[in-house]
Amino acid sequence: MVGFQTKLKYCEQIRIFRVISDLEKAKFARLDGRFHCNTYLNSPIILDQTLPLKNKDPNYGFAEQITECEGYVESSAIGLLAGHFAAAEYNHNCSSLPRPATALGTLLNHIGGHLIAEENKQKENPFNQ
Repeated sequence: MVGFQTKLKYCEQIRIFRVISDLEKAKFARLDGRFHCNTYLNSPIILDQTLPLKNKDPNYGFAEQITECEGYVESSAIGLLAGHFAAAEYNHNCSSLPRPATALGTLLNHIGGHLIAEENKQKENPFNQ
């Protein structure tokens, strides 16, 4: 879990986490929260256009901040897209990608560049302004 920054003692942090459903038997790699370091995937290289790993088991999809998407709303939107793509895959349905000019299409472009056509590469990226 990222974002649990606290001054609670380790044993108290573990106790609180264990109250959460499905974390009763979880193993925690690091506690504390005194230092915070975000970890990101190299999304354009390792993720498919619908957010699972390229050339690997499509059952492993990624969403939110680890895909290099910053911000609560943006991360939630990528989570929504990843869920939509996963549901379509599970139900053996085709899922079309959002158009590049839409908010969701722009987010996918930002983290992976999968939707950018060769002729559109010179256009401004709203995230770099």
